[in-house]
Amino acid sequence: MEGDYIRFYTTHGVEDLKKAGSQYTGWCPFHADKGHGRPGFSVNPSSGLWYCHSCQKGGSVFSFCKEANIPMTEAPGYDPSFRRYTYTTGTKKKHTTDKTSVYWETPQGNDKAPYNPEALEEARANKQRLWICEGEKDTETIHSLGELAIGTPSATDLKGIERVNFREIENIVLAMDNDAAGKSATQSLRKIIPWAGVIKWPKGKTEGYDVTDCYNEASDKGTFLKTLEAYIETPEEQDLSDYIQEKIALYQNRDPNKPLGYSLKKFKALQRNIDGVQPGLYIVGADTSIGKTSFMTNLFLDLIETNEDLTGIYFSLDDNKEIILNRFLAIGTNIPINQLQKKLINKDQQFQLSNEADFLSRLSKERRLFIYDQSEIQNATDLENSIQLNLRRKLFVVVDGLFNLDIEETTEGSLRAKNIERANALKRLVDVYRIPVICTAELRKNDKKDSKKPPVLDDIMETGKFKYNANLVLLLYPDNPEEYDTQESPTLNVKYAKNKLSHYRGTDKVTFNRLCSQIREQDFSGGY
Repeated sequence: MEGDYIRFYTTHGVEDLKKAGSQYTGWCPFHADKGHGRPGFSVNPSSGLWYCHSCQKGGSVFSFCKEANIPMTEAPGYDPSFRRYTYTTGTKKKHTTDKTSVYWETPQGNDKAPYNPEALEEARANKQRLWICEGEKDTETIHSLGELAIGTPSATDLKGIERVNFREIENIVLAMDNDAAGKSATQSLRKIIPWAGVIKWPKGKTEGYDVTDCYNEASDKGTFLKTLEAYIETPEEQDLSDYIQEKIALYQNRDPNKPLGYSLKKFKALQRNIDGVQPGLYIVGADTSIGKTSFMTNLFLDLIETNEDLTGIYFSLDDNKEIILNRFLAIGTNIPINQLQKKLINKDQQFQLSNEADFLSRLSKERRLFIYDQSEIQNATDLENSIQLNLRRKLFVVVDGLFNLDIEETTEGSLRAKNIERANALKRLVDVYRIPVICTAELRKNDKKDSKKPPVLDDIMETGKFKYNANLVLLLYPDNPEEYDTQESPTLNVKYAKNKLSHYRGTDKVTFNRLCSQIREQDFSGGY
């Protein structure tokens, strides 16, 4: 199917469509200018989804046909058995004739959209309350009262909702049906929107009771909204005493011989020194070409391999996905990175490479391993959307190259202002989603800096806000700077420049195998 999509777009006006990482990029046919001076039209070869970063249009192959005035029959994957139903807002509900696939589509062609998505933009723009309902009937009921509402196809299909960024909508109410599926959907949505209020139906209401049932039985339609508002339970109404007792119970059931956070096998000293990888903002800083990405890829794999129920998302904003995967393969096989990219003669190495590839493939199929590069992630919002899709799992995130993370333009426009925004955006992910977010950062380029002196916290570029927000700052530097560039396996120092996770403030040593991108701790004893 990949070739079909690429041929389709090439045939219909997308010029110079070439592979760039996991995507294809070319020149958009819908505007005459060349955007920012580089190809801004991006295509996912697996799904056929497209997006132009200049004119900000996008969607499926069908939305491309509509935009380019091309018959739908020319689109790859066209199925004449699809039926479409249009609702009052212009949103379409689509399903196959056997009803095996049901979803909504916005007038712009964005698949898996919530019902009545226009309400989202209105809620953002006008700072109005937004209701999230189960099904279009309840959505229309709320809408008829002069309120803004969106809907899910069902309590078990939340994909359209999970893709929405609710960050700028402060007043949200979840109004799911009064049944097991509705309660489960409410719990899932509260993980995505923890500040949302929830309709808590009174005891005695029938199984499956919903907003429309409540409206139909109301004797006074004029005051129905006030009746419904009385059922809203806000997050602030949680009894703090219950929360305290739950925490104490958790503490008393926790094994004193295990770390507080996620365990590590290869980084035992790190595990001991921070009491496991806990929710928080971690920064790994070093000069260029010292081994930050190698340290990060080794740590990432250690967390995934050691914790069987843990999902990891690797956002690579320096290297593309292929380079990161090659590092993973080299670390797992002990085969040099350049060598494994060529035909292997040694049968043992062939076996090792095949096993490691199978292992990474299995992790991906189990949705425990995700890798994104700059062709897929441009800014903090993209990053947050990817996190939201995996909130039902135990999760940690790596951001390799945090200073390449795009943020919204500030009024001041200075590097300092932008880095403050980056630091706040990353800290917000930690605070809202309660996950570890581990980032790499460059050190300041200073001609007067003494290479023999260990780096300090203030050497991190624009360090103020990052220093304040971080729970842990590790600084990597060569043990022998003068011979570092000529050594195949140099020793690196890992300095704990800031550590709010424990009282440890020392320096560890690791060996860096350049050929295989492997990091190994030295002389560890004791601890867990």
